[in-house]
Amino acid sequence: MATLDPKDYRELGEEDLQGELESIQSRLSQLQFDHATRGIDNPLEIRTLRRNIGRLKTELRARELKELDESVLSKRSRVRARRARNS
Repeated sequence: MATLDPKDYRELGEEDLQGELESIQSRLSQLQFDHATRGIDNPLEIRTLRRNIGRLKTELRARELKELDESVLSKRSRVRARRARNS
C-alpha cells in the first residue's frame, strides 16, 4: 500500500489503517537504520513518518473510544478528573 495523505485517514476502514500503520512503521525502522549506517538524503522524512504514525494511532484510538459504551466512558472520565485534581 502506498503512503497516504494524512487527510485521508478518516475515510479508511480500521483494517486499512492498521495496514498503513504497519507499513509506515516498517518504513521508519528501515530509514532509521539507513540513517545510522550510511546516511539518507532527507533526514526530515523520519520526522514526517513519526508524525504520521502518531496521526494514525490517534485516529485508531478515537474510533476505539467512539465504540465504548457509556458506563466505561463515565468511569474513564472520573479517573481523569481524579488525576487532574491530584496533580
